[in-house]
Amino acid sequence: RAMQQGAGSAAYSPSSADLLGFRGSVLRPVRRIEILAHLAALRDPAIAGMAADLGRIAIPVAIVWGEDDPFLPPALGARLRDAIPGAALTVIPGARHFVPEDAPDRCARALA
Repeated sequence: RAMQQGAGSAAYSPSSADLLGFRGSVLRPVRRIEILAHLAALRDPAIAGMAADLGRIAIPVAIVWGEDDPFLPPALGARLRDAIPGAALTVIPGARHFVPEDAPDRCARALA
């Protein structure tokens, strides 16, 4: 089933293999506790208000995104870049969600 990433964004649908891999990782007891804590933190009203603060960032920001991320499409990286003044976005072809692991050399070059 397609998941909407927000108003005006394209629908994104991870593959069955992506979902099964993710499901397997969250079923481990320690991982499940970490994910539940993360989801609980996202309900904090302060988190929702952080988007407005992105425009006040006044230091250089480099965003590195995997082109083949099965969970967060590059369009979200572009939205983040657009929300932070002067931010740079590098989308790494062939990289997935964990860009430093998938493409360490290209990630390092993008951050240098």
